[in-house]
Amino acid sequence: MITPSSWYFGKPPDITLEIVSNKIGNKLGSKWEDYAFARVGYYVVYNPLKQLGQNILRVYKLRGNSYV
Repeated sequence: MITPSSWYFGKPPDITLEIVSNKIGNKLGSKWEDYAFARVGYYVVYNPLKQLGQNILRVYKLRGNSYV
């Protein structure tokens, strides 16, 4: 799990980029929650082979405690 105390630069990352290569592990749901808890500003999912649906690129912004 990612925790805010694990950051070296005194703040959470501004962005996280997830590159999807297959469906094995399908951990986006748990990572989504971990990144929100850690206050990562943007969560980007690059899905070039369309393993997780038709969208190749998804960009989510943290609002409150969840991504929109």
